[in-house]
Amino acid sequence: MSAELLHLVVAALRPDATDTDRDQATNLAGDLAGIDGVQACVVGRSDAALTAAVWIDRRDRIEGFAAAPEHMRFVIEGVANATSGMWSASIALDAAVPPPAAGAQALWAFALPAEPPAFEWEAQELLSAIGTLEAADGGAIAVYAGPTVEEREQFRAGGVVLAADGGVDALSQRIEVAQAGWGTLAERLQSATTGVMP
Repeated sequence: MSAELLHLVVAALRPDATDTDRDQATNLAGDLAGIDGVQACVVGRSDAALTAAVWIDRRDRIEGFAAAPEHMRFVIEGVANATSGMWSASIALDAAVPPPAAGAQALWAFALPAEPPAFEWEAQELLSAIGTLEAADGGAIAVYAGPTVEEREQFRAGGVVLAADGGVDALSQRIEVAQAGWGTLAERLQSATTGVMP
């Protein structure tokens, strides 16, 4: 299996959303795994956010993914009923790196806004710095990140960090400590840390 594209959706859960609405949105996010071309789907949730990270085999499938009934239901019946806003980004990946297998406990999703503008090399340096999390953690962390290929007017780059141990609090702490060394662009990141749903 290989994936050329990571599609991220991060939605802010409404404080007044019912458990039923939250569960329905979460289940509909999981249904994205059934869309043609999807190689992996990791869904995360916290009290504040719902995240869907979807690995797609080819970049040219993004329009078909967006038009798929599962995606439409997720947006119309899930996101609309349980959230107060969302952002999404489609990110180019190294197709030689296989999509994640099951086993992640926590997920950090991030994207670098296009405004104020940053040089391409600055965005790449930030991605490289985030990528060092993987090497520093002896296999407990996997990083999937790259430049955006859609929504370039909104985001320049993005990705996810998956942690196989320690849970949300431990991953949040790792990110906070590491972020101090990522430079000024790191302060502009939009992000959410969520626990991976079974």
